[in-house]
Amino acid sequence: MQTTYVLGIDTGGTYTDAMIYKFTDDDNDVIAAAKSLTTKNNLCDGITAAVKALDNALLQRVSRVALSTTLATNACVEGRGGRCGLILIGGDKNVWTARRTEFSLPPTAEICFLDGRINLDGNVAEEFDPDAREKISSLLSATPCVAISGMLSVRNPAHEYAVRDLVTELGGVSVCSRDVAPEELNYLRRASTALLNARLLPVIGEFLTAVKQSLWGLGVNAPICVVRSDGSLMSEEFAMLRPVETLLSGPTASVVGAMNLVGGGGVIDNAVIADIGGTTTDLALAEGGIPVKTGAGIEIGNWKTSVSSTYIDTFGLGGDSRVIIDRDARLTNCTDKFPAPFVLKEERVVPLCVLAARHPNVVEALRGLAEYKYQGLSRRYELLELVKYPSDVELSDRELEICGLLQGGPLTLPDIAERAGIELLSMDTNRLETRGYVIRSGFTPTDAMHILGLFREFNVEASFLGARYFERHTGLDPEAFARAVIDMASFKFYSGIVKLCARRYIGGFCTGAAFDVLLHTAWESDEACVFRPAFFSSAVLVGVGAPTAVIAGKAAEKLGMRLVIPPLAGIANAVGTAVCTVRCEVGVFIRPSFDNTGVGGYIVMGGSENAMFDDYDAALACAKYQAESLARASALQRGLTGKITVTFNEEKHDSTAATESGQITVELGARITAIARAAEV
Repeated sequence: MQTTYVLGIDTGGTYTDAMIYKFTDDDNDVIAAAKSLTTKNNLCDGITAAVKALDNALLQRVSRVALSTTLATNACVEGRGGRCGLILIGGDKNVWTARRTEFSLPPTAEICFLDGRINLDGNVAEEFDPDAREKISSLLSATPCVAISGMLSVRNPAHEYAVRDLVTELGGVSVCSRDVAPEELNYLRRASTALLNARLLPVIGEFLTAVKQSLWGLGVNAPICVVRSDGSLMSEEFAMLRPVETLLSGPTASVVGAMNLVGGGGVIDNAVIADIGGTTTDLALAEGGIPVKTGAGIEIGNWKTSVSSTYIDTFGLGGDSRVIIDRDARLTNCTDKFPAPFVLKEERVVPLCVLAARHPNVVEALRGLAEYKYQGLSRRYELLELVKYPSDVELSDRELEICGLLQGGPLTLPDIAERAGIELLSMDTNRLETRGYVIRSGFTPTDAMHILGLFREFNVEASFLGARYFERHTGLDPEAFARAVIDMASFKFYSGIVKLCARRYIGGFCTGAAFDVLLHTAWESDEACVFRPAFFSSAVLVGVGAPTAVIAGKAAEKLGMRLVIPPLAGIANAVGTAVCTVRCEVGVFIRPSFDNTGVGGYIVMGGSENAMFDDYDAALACAKYQAESLARASALQRGLTGKITVTFNEEKHDSTAATESGQITVELGARITAIARAAEV
């Protein structure tokens, strides 16, 4: 009997999970698991801690390491990445100027524009720029890495590849939009995808190199693969070339892991998969047991890409969501259910109980605040902790002084203000927090769970003291306040599911004040009400993530959904990394074409080279051959070994038109898809 051991690792916003999955001919199972706090400053430290906690004898049997990470997603949100130039071939400068901000693209002055144009049939309509070498050389003097995008290069990449060859000759590094977005007609979206991929090259490259070195130090020398945004795997080497495909890697692994833990599509057909983590909640849909895919590419901030993904709705709700008093709160925060206007913010803070577990002196500081007579600013109880001392020359003397004070350990905001000799209300630490030099600690749903005895892994007293400070503003004792926080988190979770399903199944009507009123009324009403709105779903709610059991129950009840929290739900992401497989999908297009005399034929494009045929069957045979060749080559490049099987899907894009003799069929072309995966033995 063949036995394979896979090490699955997921780096989440709060925790890093590691597990060993055992595959046999008869059964598959998780045989070891460990968890460590994610170390934002150096993700490898958290990975090393989690893996080190596993049985070393089992680690030596591991033949493959599978990794999911939010690093690329976080880099997009935070604006991090390597310096990169952009070369555009045949683009209209006016269109670029008008629409570039939609796609996070640089201003016209920073673009290298080259002449050359491809038409819809994939033929050269304007010759390639004869001055390209000089223009490219000038750009490379400013940055050695460039992204390349040409108008209609999906029809014929000749001009893009000519630029690529020149960049290589001149000693630069390039990313072609045809390679990262081979089917995207919108050259602005292709340019955005290529530029983002180029910016992420050093981010993911350095991370994977560091992970490999960390694992080597623990005696794990197995090859590393990474979860793609569509739920398949790619090799470490391919991930370094296509880091943009790691966007939403972590949430996608969670969806795959959740469906695996509940038995897959054979057990549950329609489901809402919910992963409530420390920082965010990710919601996905499964129909017929298969996760729903996005219709368009992933969009993060202003980055609009062509990267295919499992459809995931992410919003700021987790065990570490920040709770504050907001006197300006209105409907969404202050109702009969929530007598005080406190807010569950989307940003993450370190729970008081977690901070106190690391720094016991925090308890005394919180006790002093709880007993302090002043009842003003609700955020006085929050603390700051130094993550790393800055070397940033742009920081002010005051900011550097605050970091210096924190070198002795976490301090409350009033304590920092007093020691620095500044007014508390005028103290600005936003830049220090956004750049990752310091991190804030405050009351969270995790603290509420500690108070209610639902989860008690850290310092319970710190959570109670934080709630006592809120008591002055809310009139709620710690237990009542904790219940209100959990109820607010549950409502936010419920709202997310309703909005997700509304967008999917009724095409909208899920925004605006009127809809918010409807949501609140449905949440607060019970059967005794004379009139009440209600939302229901026949889908199963599959919950994973540590806080899910606490937050999801009431939402499932309100929606009439069966809640399933599978065993090992807390490490579903890591399970997903282990059970993902390499799967490569390539599309080649057949397009009708007519010359000036009306004589027609069919063009095959999107493969290795464009080809013209007189009849459709010959074009179809060529398209299948090219799609299969590309799919097999791509599957091997992504790390697939052993026998490969390829399946095809022919999707015709025909339409109809009315004529004097009746309706006729108009051929608009077809997409031939080849899907390569490991052959079943």
